[in-house]
Amino acid sequence: MHLKKREANMKLDKKSIQITDIEFWSKWKQNQGGMRISWACNLGFGELEIYKDLEGHFVTQTEHLASNENKQFIKAIMDALIDMLDVQE
Repeated sequence: MHLKKREANMKLDKKSIQITDIEFWSKWKQNQGGMRISWACNLGFGELEIYKDLEGHFVTQTEHLASNENKQFIKAIMDALIDMLDVQE
């Protein structure tokens, strides 16, 4: 996690989220492939990974910024990603 401890207690400004990069990878010995979203915001910067584990479950890792009980941070990152998409038909 790239946030200082005191900054982690600050409130996330969803409008400040910027997606800085997206990487995709294919199946390898630890999982069946996935993507890494790099982000920056008023709290700092980091990465959100989404992948399919070897048993077929979809998993995410957020550098301890979300939990199964509270997925608001994941939603905010995904909303920022959706907002920046250029839909082409």
